Amino acid sequence: MERRYPAREKRRPARLGCDAGDGGVPVDVLPAESSRTSELLLGKQCLVWSGSGLSHAAGMSTFSDEKGYYSRAAKRVRIGSNAGAEVSEGAKLFAYRVYLRHERALLALYAQIAREALRSTPTTAHEAIDSAARREKLAQNRSNAVSAVPVVVRHYTMNVDGLSTRLLSCEEQKTALEDPSSGGLVEIHGSILRTACVKCCEMKSIEDAQIRAFASEKPVFCPYCGFSDREHANVKGETLNENERKTKPHLRFGMMLYDDPHGELLVKASKIPELIELDVREVDCILWIGVSFAQSATVGYFRQIERFRSRSNIRVPLQHVIVNTNDTCIWNLLTALHDTHQVIERIIFVRASANEAVPSLLHVEHHPPRNLEFDQFGSPQ
Repeated sequence: MERRYPAREKRRPARLGCDAGDGGVPVDVLPAESSRTSELLLGKQCLVWSGSGLSHAAGMSTFSDEKGYYSRAAKRVRIGSNAGAEVSEGAKLFAYRVYLRHERALLALYAQIAREALRSTPTTAHEAIDSAARREKLAQNRSNAVSAVPVVVRHYTMNVDGLSTRLLSCEEQKTALEDPSSGGLVEIHGSILRTACVKCCEMKSIEDAQIRAFASEKPVFCPYCGFSDREHANVKGETLNENERKTKPHLRFGMMLYDDPHGELLVKASKIPELIELDVREVDCILWIGVSFAQSATVGYFRQIERFRSRSNIRVPLQHVIVNTNDTCIWNLLTALHDTHQVIERIIFVRASANEAVPSLLHVEHHPPRNLEFDQFGSPQ
């Protein structure tokens, strides 16, 4: 059973950046323009962990604010009578068991997210992370390469919008599609811009026609497999008649849902904890970008990272740099942790948007986002 915590507002101290004796929390608070901010990650190996705050400036909604996806979901599909509780009710609509009961309506809702993702373009912060991650590849190709600039060892994103993927080369995207946990970018919750067939395990980039069909609550069939009792290898490429099509398995979006039984298909879920543990041994810092820590799963990732680090016997303290415009994320995290005294002095809060802070933190030249022309769901032309 999930542990219940007291209401966060009641436990919230007066302010950040102060001694506990003064009614505050001793977490360093830095603005984006500070010289100390720009020097914070110099010479460090970093893991980036990003949430919806990274993509907000690109035009994507967040999940848990009043106008976010959870609230919009609750208004579209009613599964309860809790008026005024749209966020909590809407979150249930991203659970697999609820999805099975309201499949067509929820696929139409998810299609709205896919359309929003396609209208959005990667931001300055997305590009800065991608540039810093490519430094790691350069360092691997040079013997005894030592650099003072920060290096991103890997980028774990909880976003399903595919914006970070758009900056990858075609070959990198192909690799990510075949094994989502194999590259420098790990979409730990999958992607709304992919379709998945849970029967024949085919994962493909989504097509415009499929999004339109999902939005219209029409069935979308897997182009590869037919009857559930057939061998899938024998039906690939076959033309099915109308009666066969009616019994043909439907596609779903490649986005992970709560308690999703298809995690292995969507993101190779069994590989991710091992990958995180290996990465945590190699880095000096976790850079949390646009993460609210409002969901228990996100706090779970934080705990997992701390646990992996503690059993690695590495004595160098692991630093956590949290970039967000709102300090509520700090209270969300500290309220949910059991042992705040062990981490609080290793947390630095940068009060800024991702676009304001990330290029400076990663020492990537700050410039306006490129006006990119993309192949369909592909790389910049």
